Amino acid sequence: NSQFNLQLEGDLGDSIKLTGAITDNTIPFQPEGNTQQLQEFDRVSIQLQRKRTSLLVGDYEIRKPVSYFMNFFKRVQGGFFSTTSKTSAEGENKISLGVSLAKGKFVRNVLTALEGNQGPYKLTGPNGEQFFIILAGTERVYIDGIQMQRGEEYDYVIDYNTAEVTFMPRRLITKDLRLSVEFEFSDRNYLNSLVYLQDEWKVNNKWMMRFNMYSNQDAKNQTVQQTLDSSKIRFLASIGDSIQQAFYTSVQRDDTFSASKILYKKIDTTVGGNMFNNVYVFSTNVDSAKYSLSFSFVGAGLGNYKQSVNSANGRVYAWTAPSDGNRTGDYEPIIVLVTPKRTQMFSVATTFAPDSNRTITVETAVSNNDHNTFSSIDNASHPALATKLFYTDKRMLSKQKDWLLKTNAQFEYVMDRFKPIERFRTVEFARDWNVPLNDIARNEQLASIALSLAKAGLVTVDYQI
Repeated sequence: NSQFNLQLEGDLGDSIKLTGAITDNTIPFQPEGNTQQLQEFDRVSIQLQRKRTSLLVGDYEIRKPVSYFMNFFKRVQGGFFSTTSKTSAEGENKISLGVSLAKGKFVRNVLTALEGNQGPYKLTGPNGEQFFIILAGTERVYIDGIQMQRGEEYDYVIDYNTAEVTFMPRRLITKDLRLSVEFEFSDRNYLNSLVYLQDEWKVNNKWMMRFNMYSNQDAKNQTVQQTLDSSKIRFLASIGDSIQQAFYTSVQRDDTFSASKILYKKIDTTVGGNMFNNVYVFSTNVDSAKYSLSFSFVGAGLGNYKQSVNSANGRVYAWTAPSDGNRTGDYEPIIVLVTPKRTQMFSVATTFAPDSNRTITVETAVSNNDHNTFSSIDNASHPALATKLFYTDKRMLSKQKDWLLKTNAQFEYVMDRFKPIERFRTVEFARDWNVPLNDIARNEQLASIALSLAKAGLVTVDYQI
């Protein structure tokens, strides 16, 4: 066994500074999620910096920019370049560009709290996946909208390898609590790339403009954990964005009989006077065992097969006849194909402050999410718009300057098809507005105005609608 940990920092001359962190273990693993502070494992990063320009190569994190709609936190591996230059006596321009491979994808779980059950609570993937690895340190756990602290002496612990959360005794769980968990999980079905661009231009002391671009997509021709032939690709191209229908038959002809294989024969059978075709039955006969099958759990009472026995070579599944027209099994000879996805967002914002008491900010964002880049079906409905207007005003109402009136007005418009990268509103937004979590998306308009009148050291009156 060996471990390597190198931290370096120095000056290479000509104002070039070098910072690096290289840690490596013989057996890569993730830290246990039972303490508040996590140590980094298997991380390599080198950063060069000269004056107002920097280049970071290796493992790093990118976080949300100054933006309302664009919210994300990603752990990536690649390169990140940033430079700041003067454009005028009062202006400057800061450009940042990151090109990398994303380590995971974001998902949010809303858990059903059980009375007196501290856990563990099993987390699931966006498509119902049960077995995956959570990227250490990316989780955010909320109870009734309040973020919890990780650690045995705090609120919860998490097993990153089994994707399970357990709550500590200081947070007793009852059925009335609202539990939600946000995290990034390791998704290795495709090579996943991420390009991020940020341009922040300060024109002068009164005017600033910001542009952000985020593009995260799977390389559909670079599969990792699944193999796609031409027939599977044609099938995925035919289902469009209906990825819940991405079930592909797993029946394959296999004429190479072996006693170590689990093979099936195909028969037609009659039950209760009804004929059932293409039924697969486990067989060890060299003359009839010609099919190899893989089974997927589809839900209790939704399949035609049940697990029969466990042989020395694996699981065997047996066909079960329907009862009164209803299926009685739990499994089907199908596999779930994972589609390549793309998440994009572009945002433009401008802030104008005519004086020290007034500020106007307008931000517009465009999202473009494609759940299946193999298919061109429904692509016209992917782009969607969202915009928000902020206005703040402060003014004194008396010559003595002891009465202060603050005004804050906002207007927000979000199209029904707008898909954020991650949640940009508060955790309890749906509950605050009495909106079901699985409600059909609609165009949204949200306006508010807040007034605050205060006399220094005496009284404050607030009103918001």
